[in-house]
Amino acid sequence: MKIKTLITLVFAGVLAMACKKNEPVTHPEAERLPIKLSASLYQFTKATDTSFENGDEIAVNIFNPDCYLYKAQYTYNNGTLTSETDHQWYEDTEVEATITAFYPYTETMEGFTENQSFMIESDQSTKTGYCMSDLMLATTKSKPTKEAVKLPFKHALSKIVITIDNQLNEAIENVWFTDVLGNVSYKTADPLATLQATGSKGTVKAYKSGENTWQLIVAPQTAS
Repeated sequence: MKIKTLITLVFAGVLAMACKKNEPVTHPEAERLPIKLSASLYQFTKATDTSFENGDEIAVNIFNPDCYLYKAQYTYNNGTLTSETDHQWYEDTEVEATITAFYPYTETMEGFTENQSFMIESDQSTKTGYCMSDLMLATTKSKPTKEAVKLPFKHALSKIVITIDNQLNEAIENVWFTDVLGNVSYKTADPLATLQATGSKGTVKAYKSGENTWQLIVAPQTAS
């Protein structure tokens, strides 16, 4: 009886070891790195002839290649972009992502779509209307990283400066630029390479930037 019991106990021990060996191996969850971003203007200034201003709101998209993050709202502050939401990178640090961003941030973009459109303000006579027409886009690539990813923004539209040789006795109150396309379209994942003027032609009221100087922003096009 003693020998039989011993054999039974040994066999049970072998079974226990076998079950333990075949259990799925679990790994601790990979570290999820926070997404850190910074913004700069590539070779150009903002339409207001300055850099980004603190408080400017920027939208950020991340593709890897599917849409991982869409229209995340970030705020510019001395070169750094911050968000009220704690956005984190995906776990696989070997997968490279395409990051695109645009300024100004607009609430009108609801849900992810492959093609996006942007409409300039028809009344740019105020600083707000003028600045909100200054579409700027950035595209870069990065793997998940602890460092801040730099977003090199470029102006997407065209700035027109009008200087008038005023020989009248009365001051010129307003200037309009007519027959221009006001809309632009682009692909969300590749905005700089796919930008084009769209829509119907209209009139844009210019912003007075000097005594006899006005300026406005329009989509790149050949205007009459």
